Amino acid sequence: MAVEKAQGLKKGEHVKKLGEIVVMVAEQEPLYHIVKYPMRVIGRSEVEREGFPAWKDTPEKFVEFFCKVNKKCTPETMVNRIVFKRVP
Repeated sequence: MAVEKAQGLKKGEHVKKLGEIVVMVAEQEPLYHIVKYPMRVIGRSEVEREGFPAWKDTPEKFVEFFCKVNKKCTPETMVNRIVFKRVP
């Protein structure tokens, strides 16, 4: 079940369910793979799938942003990549 927020709920807050999903791929890979393989799944680019459609043609910008926000991260840092589809 996909949820909007599951951790850090304040007293009285409830989990908001978004819908049922099926995990297709769950693997670790270096962050820079989003640059090396920007269109692994047919349809939207990997950067668009991460929620940054304006950067779809510049995945390098996403990697730079991700590393800036996550201080100990480099392009070589292993990250979790999860691909899922919604259940109708």
